[in-house]
Amino acid sequence: MIFFSLCSFILPYSFVHAAEKVEFDSSFLHQELGQKTIDTNRFNTGNAITPGNYYNIDLYLNTEWKGKFDMNVIDINNKSEICLTPELLDLLDLKDEAIHSSSEQQTENNNCLPFSITIPEGKANFDINALRFNVEIPQAYVVQRPRGYISPAQWQNGVPTFFVNYDANTYQYQSAEQKNTQSYLSLYSGINFAGWALRHRGSISWFNQESQGYINNDNYLQHDVAFLRSQFMLGDFTTRNEVMENIAIRGASLTSDDAMLPNSVRSYAPVIQGVANSNAKVTVRQNNYVIYEATVPAGPFKIDDLYQQDIVTI
Repeated sequence: MIFFSLCSFILPYSFVHAAEKVEFDSSFLHQELGQKTIDTNRFNTGNAITPGNYYNIDLYLNTEWKGKFDMNVIDINNKSEICLTPELLDLLDLKDEAIHSSSEQQTENNNCLPFSITIPEGKANFDINALRFNVEIPQAYVVQRPRGYISPAQWQNGVPTFFVNYDANTYQYQSAEQKNTQSYLSLYSGINFAGWALRHRGSISWFNQESQGYINNDNYLQHDVAFLRSQFMLGDFTTRNEVMENIAIRGASLTSDDAMLPNSVRSYAPVIQGVANSNAKVTVRQNNYVIYEATVPAGPFKIDDLYQQDIVTI
């Protein structure tokens, strides 16, 4: 019980950067007679994480949630180190000057880049109880994104699925000499698999139970192109009517998709720079009205995400 209480006390604190060295007397721990003595050396520097794989970890960068990732921890000279994987780098979204990487830093274990060596300006700790990885990096080293930005690394393709939507109606009209029946059926169906979407739209009508023939309106494949913020389409489809009227074409298209952009749109605004001596709140005022507030960690910071809706005259 003493052993597990000790772990719970140490884990939420500094993980990557060692704390002041302490020593524990393992003789105070309950052990079975004849069993191997418990080695407490790993806890001498406040680093009690067992090397291995940890899944579905919440990443917080400067107190802001960035997403979930799978973390790999390895042992280097009796010290646990986090592997800086491409997935973790994408979520951190750092500028090039924040990353000090070279082939010499790679360990013999899966070419792992240790977090504390690769990002020396960063401070991190891992709360194993909450599966939360907290990282603090000076704001000037973090790429500033528009408000509402979500990293493409966190985008999901969705689950494989198949669906069919239909719209059907029929009606009769009768005059003194004849009776007529008209029916109509439209279909909209699709299959989603591995990020690809196959879509079909068509319709058929009957007049007095005689088919007028099935009409194919749309038959196309569609796939998102995340790094271009656009969609690729191939087949028979109808163009959008943003600039001109809809045109039915057979071919391929690559069009930008505003749904992939953040809700806010960046426009011209001044860049505000400075150096914080500790965690601080930066407040921007215009005509004595607060138009922007942000919390920054210690170190240099740069605010370049002010938007047109913020820069107003009151």
